[in-house]
Amino acid sequence: MWLNARRVSFVFVERNDYFSFTFSTKMSALLLKASPFSPSVLALAKTNTKHSSLRSQRKQSSSDVFVVSASAGVGQGASLPSRFLLSREYDDDFCSVIHSRENQLISPQCNLVILMTMISPRLSLFLSPRVIQIKGGLEMVTLKSGTSTAEVYLFGGVVTSFTKSGRDVLYVRPDAKFDKSKPISGGVPHCWPQFGPGEIQVHGFARNVDWTLVSSGEDTMTMKLLPNEYTKAMWDKEFEVVETVSIKDDALTCELAVTNKGSEPFTFTGSFHTYFAADIDAVQVKGLEGCESFDRLKEESGKVSAPITCKGPIDSLYKNAPSQIDLDVGGGNSVKITGAGWKDAVVWTPWTDMEACYKEFVCVENASCAEPVTVAPGATWTASTKLE
Repeated sequence: MWLNARRVSFVFVERNDYFSFTFSTKMSALLLKASPFSPSVLALAKTNTKHSSLRSQRKQSSSDVFVVSASAGVGQGASLPSRFLLSREYDDDFCSVIHSRENQLISPQCNLVILMTMISPRLSLFLSPRVIQIKGGLEMVTLKSGTSTAEVYLFGGVVTSFTKSGRDVLYVRPDAKFDKSKPISGGVPHCWPQFGPGEIQVHGFARNVDWTLVSSGEDTMTMKLLPNEYTKAMWDKEFEVVETVSIKDDALTCELAVTNKGSEPFTFTGSFHTYFAADIDAVQVKGLEGCESFDRLKEESGKVSAPITCKGPIDSLYKNAPSQIDLDVGGGNSVKITGAGWKDAVVWTPWTDMEACYKEFVCVENASCAEPVTVAPGATWTASTKLE
């Protein structure tokens, strides 16, 4: 929703990055998603001085904030410190916020700079520089730790990128859509509350609905999924699904918590359907030796006796999988996959069914799909996947 603010007596925000701002006379202040918070949450203000400089002064108070006033002349950009308090009032002026990476100056046409938000830390999530709009207007959260980065889309609750040492560990297919017309094909998408085909749509609905951002920091974010009319039409259960994504020490961790909010038990199957960037001819999946397997293409059971390689299409389930799976992806690169809470594993390559890209990825998934998971009323099931 678009929010207008006619008066503001102060603003506060605490972030590690920098913000950049530009104004547009009589323009609505900021685009926010509809939320349970008051519409009085935000306001921005414009300065009328054509050529004044950015300045900040330490304010002596227990809240340890900055008093800031600033404007940029025509042809300049401006950045503000990430913690500040605006102690003046402005009437009937509006401006828009534009995201900028740390210390980067943008919007050269502006002659205004001043930000806003109420003191609520939860609310300032919506102003975090890690929440941006790209590709069809989809919201994406970026995380960073050291030289590692991750990108998480709220549509589908999917991690689409995990880069470390200059290489993206994950893969997004070239046919992926970022317009909500279909789930985003790649990264770490959800299969929930159903893995594969069944009574509801293939791989469930969690991957093609909007998740809600709960919190966002420099290296971690949390999002949740609740029932809505769309989900209830196919799966009439009361649930809360919370996923926390974090990066630390060059590792990506995705933690999932499924809570039964209803009065009756429910069951589900699911997985993190993880796409790994790989040279398919060099792929080796190690650690599943000794597991019972089920080839879903041939409908045959078997037992794993050696590392799995890809010489043709694979769509296989491995029961009672170990917590650690090692994946060689070619070029001297490998990924350690550590799962907790999951019972099974899945390996998938479409082979020439996806002629344009099959040589560039393999899916190795932590899953619970051989037998359904049962969650009692009020109980929470948890699982995680760590990539390093």
